[in-house]
Amino acid sequence: MGRVPPSGGKIGVLALQGDVREHSSVLSELGAQPVEVRQPADLAGLEGLILPGGESTAISLLLESSGLRERWANGWRPACLRSGPVPG
Repeated sequence: MGRVPPSGGKIGVLALQGDVREHSSVLSELGAQPVEVRQPADLAGLEGLILPGGESTAISLLLESSGLRERWANGWRPACLRSGPVPG
């Protein structure tokens, strides 16, 4: 299992489909600060990003329409991806 960020660390939850509340709740219980990610500006300052499971075609379309796909393709990465593996 991966590391949990220090207390108060900001972890994004991709909020384009379901299970956002459930993931956010667990992050809060672990001492992290969940951030719902719906648009590129929401990525600022994140230490990690959770992509809740879902149907891949729907997620792809939602990433495109929200502008998040372009931001990711142009090099945005949370600190956790720059420094090591991310647990799934």
